[in-house]
Amino acid sequence: MNKLFVNTIIFFLLSIATSCGEQTNEMGCVGKIIVLNNSNIGYFTSKNRITYYKGELFTGSKIKYYDYDTQGQLKFKEHFKDGKFSCTWESYWENGQLKTKKSFRDDGDYYVRGKQRNRIGLFEDYGRDGCISRKGEYNENGNKNGIWLIGGCSSSGVKELLYNDGELKE
Repeated sequence: MNKLFVNTIIFFLLSIATSCGEQTNEMGCVGKIIVLNNSNIGYFTSKNRITYYKGELFTGSKIKYYDYDTQGQLKFKEHFKDGKFSCTWESYWENGQLKTKKSFRDDGDYYVRGKQRNRIGLFEDYGRDGCISRKGEYNENGNKNGIWLIGGCSSSGVKELLYNDGELKE
């Protein structure tokens, strides 16, 4: 066979194989990006902690600014897969300081016996002044794990707590 023909076939097959998966947006999360404004905010609904857009399970990113018209200061970025929390979420204070950053896995139960279980990875929560409120990691079980920092701007004001799979250790 002609080498050009074989290379063309291989390229074609690779193109098909790589285009069949889910597409990520520029934020690295799955789906489309929707910037909330006065005309589309009503299209989002939630029922039993599942998010819908125009009546369909929502997969994508939802972004909101403090002022709809100017898209000035970002208020939050939320990501969903099949209506459930997904990827990394961020919210910001009006002054631009990071307020909260949390990560969610795409799979797993949303809540189990009233406790959120799809959290995983780093969690950060800050005051308006940028001081730590809470910061730590959630493990694969959705439980606090390792060292968590609680409250304060200076090293003397920050308290360290040690967790092992959700259990506070002395």
